[in-house]
Amino acid sequence: EMQRSLVGSEMCIRDRIVAVPNCSSFDAKKYGAYWAAYDVPRHLWHFTPGTIQQFGSKHGFIMAERHPMPFDAFYVSMLTEKHMRHSCTFLWGMVTGTLAWFSALVKKERSSSMIYVFRKKG
Repeated sequence: EMQRSLVGSEMCIRDRIVAVPNCSSFDAKKYGAYWAAYDVPRHLWHFTPGTIQQFGSKHGFIMAERHPMPFDAFYVSMLTEKHMRHSCTFLWGMVTGTLAWFSALVKKERSSSMIYVFRKKG
């Protein structure tokens, strides 16, 4: 079924789409160990854009595309503020989310989360 739905699109069955938090993002650096996107035990490994590219290459894939998820910083920042039991979690989460969003506009590798499309080599 999946292969039929991809007929005519640029994607093929050999592609893998991965969405992961970016532990080198603006908000990850601001919150440090408190950053909610570390989300242990659901996220056992954490990647930067460079390390996930290396991981894909090690397993026979090339990174074909990468896309920032700029609005994820707002949610992650608000959640982090809540976990840290700060007052005005919505307000401070929005402030940090906005700063993170601007940071990702300048350099998409700073986005709080990223979507990667990997293609099997060969």
